[in-house]
Amino acid sequence: MTREIWGTDNGGDNLGNELPPEEINIIQSGRDYGWPRCYGDGARYPGYNGDCSFQTVPELNMQAHSAPLGIGFYTGDQFPARYRSDAFVAFHGSWNRDELTGYKVVRILASSGRAAGIEDFLTGFQRGTTTSGRPVDAVTGPDGALYISDDMNGFVYRVSWTGPRANPDGLVSAAASTVRAAPGSLVSLYGVGFRDAEVQAPSLPLPLQLEDVQVAVNGVPAPLFYAGPRQINFQMPFGLQGRATITITNGRATDAIEVDVSRVAPAIFTRDQSGAGLAAVRQSGRTVEIYCTGLGEVSPPVAAGAAAPASPFARVTAQVTAAIDGVAAPVTFAGLAPGFAGLYQVNVTIPTGAPIGRRANLVITAGGLASNTVEVLLSQP
Repeated sequence: MTREIWGTDNGGDNLGNELPPEEINIIQSGRDYGWPRCYGDGARYPGYNGDCSFQTVPELNMQAHSAPLGIGFYTGDQFPARYRSDAFVAFHGSWNRDELTGYKVVRILASSGRAAGIEDFLTGFQRGTTTSGRPVDAVTGPDGALYISDDMNGFVYRVSWTGPRANPDGLVSAAASTVRAAPGSLVSLYGVGFRDAEVQAPSLPLPLQLEDVQVAVNGVPAPLFYAGPRQINFQMPFGLQGRATITITNGRATDAIEVDVSRVAPAIFTRDQSGAGLAAVRQSGRTVEIYCTGLGEVSPPVAAGAAAPASPFARVTAQVTAAIDGVAAPVTFAGLAPGFAGLYQVNVTIPTGAPIGRRANLVITAGGLASNTVEVLLSQP
């Protein structure tokens, strides 16, 4: 929030269909914004022959004869996070153009503190030469909806968001909420309005759409396990690293968030699915199978959403180590668990002297990055 004053400026008439542009100006004490001598980025109004270098140029030039009136910044939390601190401008509409323009509400992309673009938000008040409404102002209500006044009809319209809305920090590992995402990992995305009822994938390979829900990562469709009103579980596509855009579509609208995808993000599953406490493991003699996710790329490659093969094993390319109560546990296998999608398996040998019959701390590392710390209860081999 810049705490600056932004204002709209209606340009003059009778200079043609495309001049002068309407303006958004950032109001500062002592500045001159041109009227009635100059407009736009320093152009002169007819009859003025002087210099326009004194003029403070607009923050944004807009379509001539749109007649912008009220401007308001979105401060609610009902719309997706990408709308917050953007501005909404009511275009009242103008007569002074061969082809009518205005009669709508536009969104100014301004969350960075500067006007980075403009796009239509609410239209439909003008069809050809027929108009059915004239927006005056757009303000955020206490419920997070946008309220738009219309002085042609004497109405106030309430615009609410019914599409998906992902939490900006809502993408976490399916195994531990403190861990983020890696290529091929199982993740959970939290938000609201994803869909009305729960739906699960019936079988493998995982579908790329669950009824009306789709998720894409940098445009690559993600295989889906589950979709409900507030949560979507899916597998991250392989071949990703760095900044990524997660796009969620539910048949009504689309939302998107930006996330960081690490090369690895190891996370061990626990019995109660909390990411803490007793680990999801299976012991056979001196071998412990640890079930986890986020170990990154595998060789040979396996398509996201497909069941991992039993022959040949899909082994992780990152170096994996494990420790029980701080003592190294030799790793005999690290790769995708055969028959599952996105589930990794690390087999370790119980080290000499490891505690038997009581809980011990268990940690794995992949590519030098440690997992969540969980507990393991070992039995006598």
